[in-house]
Amino acid sequence: MIDLTKQKIVSDAPYLVQLGLHVGVASVTVADQIGLYDALAKKSASPGALADELDLIHRGADAICAVLVQMEMLHAQGDGTYALSDVAQTYWVKDSPFYRGTVLGYRHTEWHQKRMLNALKEGGGDDPINAMWEAGSVNEEAAQLFTAIMHELSLAPSIAALRSGTFDSTQHIVDAGGGSGAFCAAFVGHRADAQATLFELPPICEKAQGYLSKYDRHDAVSLYPADFFRDPWPAQGDAFFFGNILHGWELRRARQLLSFCHDALPKGGRIFIHEILLDPGRISPPEAVYFNMMMFLTHGTGQFTFDELATLLIETGFKSPRVANTFGSYSLIVADKV
Repeated sequence: MIDLTKQKIVSDAPYLVQLGLHVGVASVTVADQIGLYDALAKKSASPGALADELDLIHRGADAICAVLVQMEMLHAQGDGTYALSDVAQTYWVKDSPFYRGTVLGYRHTEWHQKRMLNALKEGGGDDPINAMWEAGSVNEEAAQLFTAIMHELSLAPSIAALRSGTFDSTQHIVDAGGGSGAFCAAFVGHRADAQATLFELPPICEKAQGYLSKYDRHDAVSLYPADFFRDPWPAQGDAFFFGNILHGWELRRARQLLSFCHDALPKGGRIFIHEILLDPGRISPPEAVYFNMMMFLTHGTGQFTFDELATLLIETGFKSPRVANTFGSYSLIVADKV
């Protein structure tokens, strides 16, 4: 058995930046193809104005501009508009004598370019697994792949969050959409009297059993196989945990999940949200910017700022939302049901 309390963990921010760089390079080349550099060569503009001029989805224009700031192609002007950097002005404007768009465009992966072009014009969300999640029915292949991905992304940040002491007053936590059960395993391993419930679709719960069996105190984790949009929510927990969940749903669906959570919690219960947050200006930190673009491509959604999540929490009845802990790329947001 693996004792998670003895594992050394380090920040995953450099890893997530590296993971996102393929999105960064695709953004640089696609911006050339849609005419973004040429449009900004005339005058600085907001993402909304660029979306209207270039016939783009507004969320996509916002996402690609933020990525291009990280790639040093654009400068944020401070008034909501963007201007070309010297590098972009010299090498990416088509009538520049030094234009080099053909070089990088030729060498970059055609699949990424086509996918991003389509998302910017038609809207993101082309990942076939989205339709399965909407229907509440996931096939064997998708369940296996999704569970593995979520396990790799979740385990280290979960352990770090627990070591912060933020959960020390929580006795029984329900992990909503918890994938492999990584957070549940870390939670019950952190304290000998703790209990956890994994609240997931039935095919994911089945896959999670293989992951949970590797860790100490896995028998303290119960499974609650259900669809959190269609089925009753578990009522045994004194807290709910959402790790990398809300960013995968459009705003009305995220609000619905928080409302369901509020109703399921007892008085005095607590919600914990673990997400990679964008700064208020939405152009940093780099790992959040790249992740935001990836979520737009795959789900048609994106990352939140703290203020956006706090507003959703208050709208659904929660009180005193605050950032309780950060580790690497992740922030842990906490709010209470009074």
